[in-house]
Amino acid sequence: NDYINSSGMSNYLQSWEYGNAKKEIEGWNLERVVIKNNNEIIGYFQMLVKNLGPISLCRINRGPIFINKNSQKIKYDVLNLIKNNYSILKRKIVIFTPELYNIPENVAILKLLNFKKRGHLQWNSTVVNITKSEENLRGNLNGKWRNQLKKSETYNMRINIGSSVSLFNWLIKKYKEMQINKSFS
Repeated sequence: NDYINSSGMSNYLQSWEYGNAKKEIEGWNLERVVIKNNNEIIGYFQMLVKNLGPISLCRINRGPIFINKNSQKIKYDVLNLIKNNYSILKRKIVIFTPELYNIPENVAILKLLNFKKRGHLQWNSTVVNITKSEENLRGNLNGKWRNQLKKSETYNMRINIGSSVSLFNWLIKKYKEMQINKSFS
């Protein structure tokens, strides 16, 4: 997790806690990889692995995370290295969702490497500077979001915060129900 702090960006799918939870609850194996260029750490990723007989299913969710700004050539080289080290020729099927901005240069890298887009679903993350005032943060929201936020605040909602085993078990039960209802793993 020290690398997360030095990368300037992160996502929970690459956090050690997420990997440990997937291992504990769903039985995934973990591979954590540090990427170096000339002995300098330039990135990292966490991969979830399930062995299916002679083949391994490998998932890299929202990684690798690059530390500092890296050239397009370095990004290309890193993604090519991942592609070559985790290939069907090595009895590994890789499901890979790279942590790259959706800009033409990155799309070109993925096309050059023959990565195939699965489906049309995509989701985005954003970074919010929470040192600004609540009024400023609300004022910068899209109007529709701001209206939905105001409406949601009128509901009589209750949030349970805790670390009890029963609360955790409830959360896991709800997560498993969602996995079944929404067909994801």
